[in-house]
Amino acid sequence: MVSSMVISNILRRKGRTLITIVAVAVSCALLVSMLSISEGIMLNAREAINVSKVDISISGSIANAHQMMEHLESDEERVRIASPTIYSPLVLSMPPNGEVISVLTRGLIPEKDEGISTKEDLDKITGGFEIKDDPFFQEGTYSGGANSPLFSGELIISRHMALDYNLNIGDEVEVIYRNGTAVLTVVGIFTIDVTDDAPFRLYFAGMHLSELQYLTAQENMPISEYDKADRISLYLTTDLRTNTASVESYAQDLQKEYQFYTITTKKEQLEGMEKSVAISKAYY
Repeated sequence: MVSSMVISNILRRKGRTLITIVAVAVSCALLVSMLSISEGIMLNAREAINVSKVDISISGSIANAHQMMEHLESDEERVRIASPTIYSPLVLSMPPNGEVISVLTRGLIPEKDEGISTKEDLDKITGGFEIKDDPFFQEGTYSGGANSPLFSGELIISRHMALDYNLNIGDEVEVIYRNGTAVLTVVGIFTIDVTDDAPFRLYFAGMHLSELQYLTAQENMPISEYDKADRISLYLTTDLRTNTASVESYAQDLQKEYQFYTITTKKEQLEGMEKSVAISKAYY
């Protein structure tokens, strides 16, 4: 009785039934697609952590990043390199028609970031930074702004960004920021792209830490507050990094010293990513 009524209603309202079926099918497809992308991103992130040379990460809204970097590196018995980074969107005007796009950009000090300075990682980049340090910082003065001769304007872009806008090494793009515009020069192109399998485009770029700090500082922000970072990655000395207990002990010491920041070891990051991957798989 019930089944015959259901069939009767379906046949009587064919249009509405078809719309309902299509809506449910599209919803299911979108859900599976989103979960697949999410798991893929997390798996890639887990692999990146696994092969990373970073032993400890300090994260948070880090003030006086250059000063903190120098303080950490003064502990020569334990710290080999302290590498501050910041992530922020840049608004770029793209040739030839001036299309405005937003690009997630990573600010870094090239010589201190082993993710782009070792041979195996350089193989993933065509070209690269010509200036290895961060001269525009100028002891926190950022003197001369984007017109300073110390402002390199060097930019490494993602492969899809280069392909979509026909950009090559040596080409220029315009960045739009609070005081107007400035010219950036493409000095490198990543040969791989994390969004290769994604159904959408996400553009990524990299540039010198102090230059990104300057370009993305908020209107009316005092220059003394420009020097911020989202993370400082620590590459420990060989003697320390091979001893898990010593790494964990040092991480605890750092947490006591920097109570307002989050300190995580590579082991803890991998464990956290494993949990995220397991949660993602549970949705299937």
